[in-house]
Amino acid sequence: MAHRALHNTISTLHLPPLVTWPRLVYRGTHFSFKNGPGADGFLALTIDDGLCRQAKDKSMATEVCDLLQQHQATATFFLVRDHIRDMDDELRRLVADGHELGNHGLQDAPMSRLGESEFEAQLLEGNRSLEAFLPASERMQWFRAPCGMFNSTMHGVIERNDMTHVLGDCYCDDYAVEDSVWVASTLLAQVQAGSIVIMHMPERGHWEHTFEALRLVLEGLEQKGLRAVTLSQMVQRIRVSQVQEPSPQEPSPRGSWWVCRHLDFPRETRPEHKIRGRSYASRVKAETAYRSSTRFQACVLLSPTFDIVRSYGFNGGRFDAMVAWARSSAQVKE
Repeated sequence: MAHRALHNTISTLHLPPLVTWPRLVYRGTHFSFKNGPGADGFLALTIDDGLCRQAKDKSMATEVCDLLQQHQATATFFLVRDHIRDMDDELRRLVADGHELGNHGLQDAPMSRLGESEFEAQLLEGNRSLEAFLPASERMQWFRAPCGMFNSTMHGVIERNDMTHVLGDCYCDDYAVEDSVWVASTLLAQVQAGSIVIMHMPERGHWEHTFEALRLVLEGLEQKGLRAVTLSQMVQRIRVSQVQEPSPQEPSPRGSWWVCRHLDFPRETRPEHKIRGRSYASRVKAETAYRSSTRFQACVLLSPTFDIVRSYGFNGGRFDAMVAWARSSAQVKE
């Protein structure tokens, strides 16, 4: 089968999963939390296309919830609006069990050909259908384009609605290869701390093999010392870890080096609210901090004169914002 051959070749050549290749095309899309502070021992599990596209009696939502509970795992379910009809109880259980809901469109069909206004209308309609099952204080924040087909128009709408587009770094067309052992072993060969795993929702008589694959993946993760959590739980772990870092407002000598990061996930829209940073007394220490910084965000290494020595990530004005933030912080210290 073509799917199996493709992913076997990718694995043999030690290449990243195919889904991660078009990073430059997928602006604002997150593929993993690798190397992020707080990621050790954890990964984000995502399950697509649920809850059930067939009649309700074909649903395996209860079995999936039971399996995840047995392994103390949580997941972000990217749900298609047309696949959650008459499944209110199942949705309430997902939320009660600590799982997370994500928007995967109204139908299981590409949205990339829609105009801006039509895409936004469908996005918000999908959000409303899911937010009805969330606490009043919570709102939809994750979107995954159906079939992974995403473009700049969609990116603008997602950004304007304070949402984030997510793909993943562990993927192997699990829905298309009806070999649970192969699916699980392929995903487990790709997975690392901070990974985002993409799997598909099983139903009776439709992709039913992915249930056994999920069971094998969860068992394999336990053997690797990894625990599956939701996307938001991964973000929270990163935030907590960053808060525990020494405050950038602590006094430091004049002439210090700076490492600043511009985070993508905080809800605040003002640029300075998304910046974290710290000063270092020597370039060696700053270089070390820069190399260990997560690729989940833009980052700059600044000299004592606030020149950008190194940088990575999409700019879009964020580098200038980080330089201005470091200058302002330095003035506070003085």
